[in-house]
Amino acid sequence: MRTEFDLIIVGGGPTGAAAGVFTARYGFDTLVLDRGRSSLRRIAHLENYLGFPGGIDIETFYELAHAHAEQSGCEVVGDLAEAVERTEDGFRVRTDEGRVLHTKRVLAASKYDTGHLEGLDDDLFTTKHYNGEAYEILDQKVIGDDGRTNVDGLYVAGSLAKAGSQALTNAGHGATVGLTIIEDDRRDRGFPNELAAAYHDWVVVEGGYGGDDWEQNLHDQFDDALPEETNLSEREIDELRSEFVDEHRAWQITPGEKERRRVEGYRKLAARLDANLLLEQLDDDHVLQRARQIDAERNLRSK
Repeated sequence: MRTEFDLIIVGGGPTGAAAGVFTARYGFDTLVLDRGRSSLRRIAHLENYLGFPGGIDIETFYELAHAHAEQSGCEVVGDLAEAVERTEDGFRVRTDEGRVLHTKRVLAASKYDTGHLEGLDDDLFTTKHYNGEAYEILDQKVIGDDGRTNVDGLYVAGSLAKAGSQALTNAGHGATVGLTIIEDDRRDRGFPNELAAAYHDWVVVEGGYGGDDWEQNLHDQFDDALPEETNLSEREIDELRSEFVDEHRAWQITPGEKERRRVEGYRKLAARLDANLLLEQLDDDHVLQRARQIDAERNLRSK
């Protein structure tokens, strides 16, 4: 496998997978290391994750989460981070299976494992006493709500950052920190501060926002946000301005593309589910009732 990445995420649960979806869609070469103790795998049935009104078994949830991360561009590997070391241009990550990986940024997104972070910075950990024993834990004072830490390029998300113990809150915080990483990259590349934070990952039907002069407004918005003094050359400013406009243009899709994505979304979901297993869990009356509902809905759409 490759050894050079823009971001390595340690932990492939809801936190790490959610962060990876955003960073990979942004264009980062993102690696997710997923092996080790998992608190979520101890749960009998996940019942309060948005989008699954009947709950979902943990195995299927993990499969869907990892499929989404991989579909977005992540590489998901079953390996364990043993040590993270600083280098001149980022970090070196050594794994349990002997891999030596290099990355610009690291996101700690596991719940229990923090030993791989020891040695990065003395102020990253603090001592906690419990039942007469001393434990080294991450010091919450050096972890911001947005996941940034006192170590440049190191981020922490999920339970390690006190996002709670629920899968949904951890996924939400993972997404937040993923966007923080994107914001920092944009700022490092020269985007003005307010536009570095203005990255959005969504699409709208064309014509759904802006107006006839929306592109000129975007040019003006970019230029207004530029500081009076900048180290950027005119060429670099032009390239960033064009990127800013292009990413807004890419938000807009045709009605036909909207429908294509809707159907493709159903197909990909169905491909990940075991149809035979689903049918085994449903009685014949339920299947026939749903078939009649589908037929009625099709008739209504055809009128």
